[in-house]
Amino acid sequence: MTIKRLIQTRWEITPEQVTVYPYGAIYIMCVITSIVCIVWVLLVVNAFNDTSTNVISVLWPITVLYLLMIIFFGLFGRTTIIFNRNNRVMYKLLFGFWRTTTLPFDEISGIILMRSARGTFRYNVVPKNSKWWNTSTVISSAVMNENSAHALDFQEHVLAALDKYLHLKSKHSSLSYRKK
Repeated sequence: MTIKRLIQTRWEITPEQVTVYPYGAIYIMCVITSIVCIVWVLLVVNAFNDTSTNVISVLWPITVLYLLMIIFFGLFGRTTIIFNRNNRVMYKLLFGFWRTTTLPFDEISGIILMRSARGTFRYNVVPKNSKWWNTSTVISSAVMNENSAHALDFQEHVLAALDKYLHLKSKHSSLSYRKK
């Protein structure tokens, strides 16, 4: 799998549900943290040039911290958004198993395209009772251009399937995507 493919949003569409994996870029942070950890351990071991207790007392706390960061990034990259058609509910599974958000389809106001201060775009699910945009749930990784090939694939496949699930076909729908 290429780095570009890893960063992009991945999805699986079945008749029962749409599953979206929006945090693939976190895996890059996991790899970078792993490399930094390995380099740090090698530098400390070479700096002391022996296996005295001083090396171990300096080495293990920060190594444990790096390992915890690697585990956290690896698990966070597995965060999943599931739109279950049978139950008519959207779930956000933090780390791929811990349910943090449960939002019935009837309480979803829409799916909007949000632009960040860095100029990137991402799609968010906004609940009806939300007064602020920051309470929305991210369902796509950031893209530099809303007309990029991956963004158009996301619109064509995922957003079209969600449009059928959520029934947001009204004239003033919040589902903001363009069909080809």
